[in-house]
Amino acid sequence: EVPLNGRLATLYGAVLPADADFRPVRLDEGRRGGVLTHPYLMSVLAHRDDTSPIHRGVFLARSVLGNVLKPPREAVPPLDAAARPDLSTRQRVALQTGGVACQACHVMINPLGFALEDFDAIGRHRLTERHGGGERPIDATGSYMPRTGATATFRGGRELAAYVAGSRDAQEAFVQALFHALVKQPVRAWGTGTLQRLREGFVTGGFDIRRLMVDIMVVAALPPRADVAATASSPPTDPQP
Repeated sequence: EVPLNGRLATLYGAVLPADADFRPVRLDEGRRGGVLTHPYLMSVLAHRDDTSPIHRGVFLARSVLGNVLKPPREAVPPLDAAARPDLSTRQRVALQTGGVACQACHVMINPLGFALEDFDAIGRHRLTERHGGGERPIDATGSYMPRTGATATFRGGRELAAYVAGSRDAQEAFVQALFHALVKQPVRAWGTGTLQRLREGFVTGGFDIRRLMVDIMVVAALPPRADVAATASSPPTDPQP
């Protein structure tokens, strides 16, 4: 559900009286996948006039799935749509990031971001995109190679969200981020098996965040082992919230 008033409802294709105050409205029944397809998130991870599969892919790879991505050597502006009106957004991104050096990270980033191409720059669901006076069908197919297991494929934001909900990588990333937020220390300072025990408890507990918080504080009530803490003092790789 998204808070909309009468004016915003028209923009997002919902039906409300023109003078309606803000209220929760369910959008695009069956096409969205929770917070990952929320219009507010989609608009933050976009350019002013167009989507940004790279921004969306980086967010998913780093903050949701817990991967470490090195920053680019230099900031590179996106390829202007007006310069290549013959290409879709997906095709322009693929062209611009096709170099060997770019692909070290974009082989993960791009397929994740492409899966959200069925939502435009302000988070409206779409089946086509317009550029240079033409209209093209959206290709929202994507993929992800987890740290263990086979490569996953999905089409569109809803399938992507369904995959993330059951992803071990995403579960580990969430546990690590919550642990760091509560304890201000990396979970690995409490031993190599602590993350997995917390993740397994989170899963078997029905993804109860309050229960996970209690489990984390029980772990943190005892100081980390000195030998483990010394190892964990190296630059952290835990995803930050």
